[in-house]
Amino acid sequence: MSIIYDALKKVQGQEAGENKAGPNSSRQDSSKSPRKNYIIAFLLLVIGSIIFTSRFISIPDFSFKDIFTRKQNSSKNQTEVSDKNAFYSASSTADLSLQGIFYSEGKYTALINDEIVEVGDRIGEAEVLEITQKGVEVAFKGLKVYLEYP
Repeated sequence: MSIIYDALKKVQGQEAGENKAGPNSSRQDSSKSPRKNYIIAFLLLVIGSIIFTSRFISIPDFSFKDIFTRKQNSSKNQTEVSDKNAFYSASSTADLSLQGIFYSEGKYTALINDEIVEVGDRIGEAEVLEITQKGVEVAFKGLKVYLEYP
């Protein structure tokens, strides 16, 4: 009877071990979990990319070409606006040369192209608009030009 009793205990011990972890569960669980993690990561990546691209597509009048052309168009518009209102340095007006600025009798005078000028005077096509300590503002060929004194 002891042989049968020992065999019964052995079988019960094996069943108890299988119930806890299942047959060959340690090998199967370890092989399933990395696959499961890769599948979940891949699905999250696909869903994220779909959401990301749908945000761009939902913008009205959007195309990937517009990313580059809008920047070029906006910079062209800015240069056109700045051409109308900006001050230009003396390098853009080679025929005007500021040689000095003088302060006498409460007003500034300037020496431009070997001529002493005041506000309102003309030098060729240029009209003097303002004279300050740092430079002279001149209207030249329809543009405002700022001649800096070094």
